Amino acid sequence: MTPEFFSLKTPRDMLEKAKRERLRLAESPTVDNAFNFFVTARHIVDYAKKASPINQFLINNFEQDSDIKALCDIGDKGKHLTLTRNDRIDPVAERKLAGLFNAPYGTVSFGQTVIVWKLELDGKRVDLFEFADTIIEKWEKFLSENEQ
Repeated sequence: MTPEFFSLKTPRDMLEKAKRERLRLAESPTVDNAFNFFVTARHIVDYAKKASPINQFLINNFEQDSDIKALCDIGDKGKHLTLTRNDRIDPVAERKLAGLFNAPYGTVSFGQTVIVWKLELDGKRVDLFEFADTIIEKWEKFLSENEQ
């Protein structure tokens, strides 16, 4: 095995991997690519805690953000099939094909279909792709402000 396999060592490395997974998800919105994005992004916080000089108080505070909590729920449920914490609402994902007559007006041309992913997080329905972008933006901002 080559040493490059273990070259993901920092939260920034994991964020960059999550960005690559997000591009794959946009190009091919499969369950495999969704799983890879969310499990990767969920583990950025672990790398921040164990492999960065960022103050633990700042990491713990950031971890309380509602989107980061929801991300951890998605990643944990995806990887472990269930949530073990009873104080969190179980996330739900829905994937469907949308065409001219069941997509939002003006978003699909005649004869075209698109894949629509929705997540239900803490009782709210959100678009999977928008949520993924929000997560990347939040981590980018946090790391940019706190990396040394």
